Amino acid sequence: MSGRHAMTALAALVLSACAVGPDYVAPVDDTSADWLTATEEAALPDAWWVTLQDDVLADYLARAAANNRDIG
Repeated sequence: MSGRHAMTALAALVLSACAVGPDYVAPVDDTSADWLTATEEAALPDAWWVTLQDDVLADYLARAAANNRDIG
């Protein structure tokens, strides 16, 4: 196969990847209204990791906070 035929085949392959079939139907957005209208009541607490009840994670975060050095 010559270089010209290879380039033509490659171009056809690349362009065919962009095609969408005639039976394409856009997905329905089924996001609940509760999610879209979330309020401050739904906000996570400052220590959100406590809700996971993971002692290892809590220890890592406590050590990180204790060893965090501010520039100021």
